[in-house]
Amino acid sequence: MLPGIARETFAAHGAWLQPHYWLAPTNRLVFTMQLFVLKARDRVIVIDTGVGNHKARRADAQNMLNTPMEDWLRGIGAAPRA
Repeated sequence: MLPGIARETFAAHGAWLQPHYWLAPTNRLVFTMQLFVLKARDRVIVIDTGVGNHKARRADAQNMLNTPMEDWLRGIGAAPRA
């Protein structure tokens, strides 16, 4: 994700990066792409953080993601309305 940053830079900050943001044994960063679902009485509110599917990104592993987000929402009773 950040190929220009040396492993030593991450290691210098390992105390707060590990294990939630950097996996030292594999030198991998951990990124979270999420949205939030709030249920209030009879309403479901979805807060989209804007980092989801179908977006061009430089990192191959994240480029043009196509996760089953609508299926996940449906599975928790928060299906999108047509």
